[in-house]
Amino acid sequence: MQHATTLNVNFIWFATGRTGQASITGQPAMAADSSGVWRMTGMGTMARVLPVNGVLVPQSSQFYNKSFQHEQVHVKPMGASERTRERSVHPQRSL
Repeated sequence: MQHATTLNVNFIWFATGRTGQASITGQPAMAADSSGVWRMTGMGTMARVLPVNGVLVPQSSQFYNKSFQHEQVHVKPMGASERTRERSVHPQRSL
């Protein structure tokens, strides 16, 4: 008995994903004291922006899930929880 099949793999990616760095937006609350020296008085509008798991492989690819999980390894140490598989801006979290 013989079985024949054809396997087509299109693999042209050199980079399968990129994960950015966490960043901080906004500014702390500040006020001058009685001596005229500016001091930080609170968090103000500061917020931490978590990185996005940026997979460059199409979702239809057989390699997408593996690439997603690999990029997630880079996101987790920055305090991010499990992400959805959307390339959208994630909400900001307070520090």
